[in-house]
Amino acid sequence: MNERSAGKRTAKSQPAKKFPSTDRILDTAIALFSRNGFDGTSTTEIGLGAGVAQSVVLYHFATKDDLWRAAMNRLFDRVHSEFRRDRNVLQDLSSIDRLKVWIRQLVFTSAAHPELGRVIMREGTAGGPRLKWLISRHLGADYELYELHFRRAMEEGSIRKYPTLPLTILVHAAASMLFNLHPLVEAVYGRSPLEDEVISDQADMVVEILFNGLFNRAPSLKE
Repeated sequence: MNERSAGKRTAKSQPAKKFPSTDRILDTAIALFSRNGFDGTSTTEIGLGAGVAQSVVLYHFATKDDLWRAAMNRLFDRVHSEFRRDRNVLQDLSSIDRLKVWIRQLVFTSAAHPELGRVIMREGTAGGPRLKWLISRHLGADYELYELHFRRAMEEGSIRKYPTLPLTILVHAAASMLFNLHPLVEAVYGRSPLEDEVISDQADMVVEILFNGLFNRAPSLKE
């Protein structure tokens, strides 16, 4: 019996969520897939990082593809739960204020989960079945919601009318790139971008530049 068929049989008889070791496996998979990519990560490495044998990884997940999808579901579920938790806070705000709060939240979420941006960059660059799965399962609905926020603000005249898709990508890049490139930033500047003060300053700067611009023609958000 090969590893693939063994993994399939045990995965059906024992749901992964019942085993504590799956938490370690999934968290390790998220870290390694985001850092090294799908092809650059093996189930052996994931097992080593999780402190279990490769056979245990395959016991819970039939294939590396299955493990990747389970890891991505775990990552996106974490992010979505944080956004849903604060959704009611936004209901009574104007479109422009809702956008500002949402963008700040996006900065803090990107700092808390830099793996998310790295995965999107990797799969968005490579294309293929994994990207299609991400879009159909997670990203498509997310981007539609973000574009809806911008369209509403445009219709109210709160912001200028721009194409919503590139605007959405621009905001995501501004909110996440500092944290996605954590090793580069730390190597160049000698300071971690994941420090609380840096994250807070980044949130302020992104919102201020997006809504007021770089020039000294509008009052600072801190004034």
